[in-house]
Amino acid sequence: MAIGLAALTFIFYLLWSKGFSPQWLLYLIAFLCILLPNILGTVLIALLEALYVIEWPITFILLDADPRYLTALVIVRTAYIIGLALFFGAVILTDAESRRWETTRRWARIGSGAAALAVIALALGALPLYAAQRYQADPMRQAVELIKDRSAPDRAGVLFDRVDTYERLAPFLPGWSSLAALQLGGKADAWSEQEVQSFSAGKPEVWYVLDYGADQKMDQRLALDRKLSEARCKVSQEFAGSAQVSHFVNAQPDHDVEARTTFENGLQLDRARISNTGLQGWRSNLPRIAVERGAPAAG
Repeated sequence: MAIGLAALTFIFYLLWSKGFSPQWLLYLIAFLCILLPNILGTVLIALLEALYVIEWPITFILLDADPRYLTALVIVRTAYIIGLALFFGAVILTDAESRRWETTRRWARIGSGAAALAVIALALGALPLYAAQRYQADPMRQAVELIKDRSAPDRAGVLFDRVDTYERLAPFLPGWSSLAALQLGGKADAWSEQEVQSFSAGKPEVWYVLDYGADQKMDQRLALDRKLSEARCKVSQEFAGSAQVSHFVNAQPDHDVEARTTFENGLQLDRARISNTGLQGWRSNLPRIAVERGAPAAG
């Protein structure tokens, strides 16, 4: 009874205190070891340890103390501590040899099961929240948003220039089955030109995402963009965050034409290319004249 009263008093302090430190949960372990030296006590201790880890370091370090997640954690933690308070109160008021003690143990098992489900839900909820936070902080995020805004999974393939970029961003293109990354680490895993052309021919549209924040093998990665431009019709190229995003449609350019003229403010058109009109399903009303060098021309 004295141990149960001490445990209950400490829990009252936890519930009353305006501040909270995660290691305070560990002080309850000693009470559980004495009062429940069995499997049930082991489960309750494991739940305390899990709540400790979820709060620190997961919530405050990995999740940057996300307010909604922290609120859910505090609710679960408080409910669990109140459940322990009820159990310790029953220890004080119930004879260990009586039938009421068996009822108390049965309710403790039910409560521990509910607490385990809540802790598992918290742990699983941390995974998508962590991924979403890292995505929002990723300098390449704007490239993914641009592609999702302008294309559709069944029409376009997306080719990333780096494997690590692919691994970070591919989960945020759900439904896009045609995703790939160049592997330029050696001869054994480098993409051949035929493999690149085969990938780009698989869909009416192809996006090539080049990470300008990385210097490794930049010449090779830029060369691929030029190769795709020679084999496919490039309809746009722009920067999105730290990425250069090139958009191609599955049609080869028809031919170059001589077109020299001078626009306002001294802008000079040196050369032009007439694109193939059969763009294999491309649905945009693009201008027929694409500027190859010099300033863009209107119309």
